[in-house]
Amino acid sequence: MPLQIIKNAAQSKLVRDRLTKWEANTALNQDQKDFIVELASWSAADDEIDLPTSDIVADNEEQDQAAIITNSQQFYEWFHSVERGMESGQESEYRNYINSLKDHRDRCDAILNGINDAIDRLKLLSEQYRIVSHTTEALHDNCEFLMQEQQDLEQLGTNIAQQLVYFTEHERIGSKLNSSAISVMGEAFVPMLLKIDECVEFMKEHPNYKESAVYLAKYQQCLVRALTLLRSHIVNLIRNIASSAMDALPKGEEIVPGHSSFGSLYSKFQSQGHRIKVLMEQIEERSDKNPEYLQVMQDCYTCYCYQRQTLILPAINLEIDRLFKVHDKDHCTFIRTSSMALIRICEDEFACIIAFFLGLI
Repeated sequence: MPLQIIKNAAQSKLVRDRLTKWEANTALNQDQKDFIVELASWSAADDEIDLPTSDIVADNEEQDQAAIITNSQQFYEWFHSVERGMESGQESEYRNYINSLKDHRDRCDAILNGINDAIDRLKLLSEQYRIVSHTTEALHDNCEFLMQEQQDLEQLGTNIAQQLVYFTEHERIGSKLNSSAISVMGEAFVPMLLKIDECVEFMKEHPNYKESAVYLAKYQQCLVRALTLLRSHIVNLIRNIASSAMDALPKGEEIVPGHSSFGSLYSKFQSQGHRIKVLMEQIEERSDKNPEYLQVMQDCYTCYCYQRQTLILPAINLEIDRLFKVHDKDHCTFIRTSSMALIRICEDEFACIIAFFLGLI
């Protein structure tokens, strides 16, 4: 379209230039001018001169019909009006298209403004989302921190509660030890003894705890009380077994190894050994770590050996005297037979003692 307009303008300029040149080269003389005036008068008589027009310049038809060309200037003006009409007719479609494009451009501008407004809103939403996301992340981090802190506090509380048990067990243990219903052979005695040892060990390992020395002394008192009950029970039980074995011997008879009643001195002990052995295991396991247990163990050993010596020593002396009388002139035979008798007694004593103690094996 713009190229066509440029071509039309160039052609119009060329025509004007040629007409100007033609008018300069062909100037009218007086006769020619008079003839033109006469033609004009004839034209006035026949109304107006109808100039040729085209369908494209229909809007200017009446004005062009009424125009009367009397000189070159009027011709130029008429030609320009015709040219403009032609250009207007030729450009109407393009002008409509341009107007349509302007309408589309206006709609596109409106859409673009809407898009820009939407982008601004999206930017605002994005900023708000970033703020909310940052706040959410901060809240999440704070929640995780608080949860971790809660777990740490719970763990700390559990540890404190576990360690406080060592301070609160004293009253429960003390009440049990002072109870008249306490029994060394009861199921709760050995666990209580283990708990006392555990508390004593804890207080020794944590001397920096407040009042740990005070509670250490209290638990040691409880340990002494429990070991005293344990030693008394074992010693009394050994004495009762020895007394029962002595009472079972026939009165007025000399009891020597090999006598039918001599075996009861072992059977009575071995039948009751398991009752003492269970308690002695607890003492012997701790004797190398705690001097209180070592002292109780030695007291029990001493009591057992004393009771056994009381029971079998008279029989051994009688057997040695008997063998000496039999082999008074054969010292070698005396030594051999008496040694064999002592070996048999030692074997029987070993079988008897392992039924009570493990620490002597």
